[in-house]
Amino acid sequence: MASVKKPRFTYNRLNRRLDVLVRGKLWLQVILALCTGIGVGLVLGPDLDFVPRDQAAVIGDWLGLPGNLFLALVRMVIIPLAASSIILGIAGTGGGEALRTVGRKLLVFVMLTTVTAVMIGISLAR
Repeated sequence: MASVKKPRFTYNRLNRRLDVLVRGKLWLQVILALCTGIGVGLVLGPDLDFVPRDQAAVIGDWLGLPGNLFLALVRMVIIPLAASSIILGIAGTGGGEALRTVGRKLLVFVMLTTVTAVMIGISLAR
């Protein structure tokens, strides 16, 4: 009978690793990454001139790629998150009367702030 191999990567194993990471010395990893980033920045910087500027720019662009991708992904999430928060807020008001009350207050607030901004703008433009 053939023996069944266990997969090397299981979710339980990943979960244990994440628990160790969270409960472990995460602060130490952050400090080490910070020091590594400072060291790489010094080596690639123009002050020490270890690496020619054109090569340093290319290396810096490649090292910055994961951070730029992360920021782009965060920007992509903001609009759906805001829209879903607004929709859930409207749905959670209960009934039509509560929504009308909030809508009236919002309309008055927007009109007052708009009139105030216009008056400030006109007075400063003279």
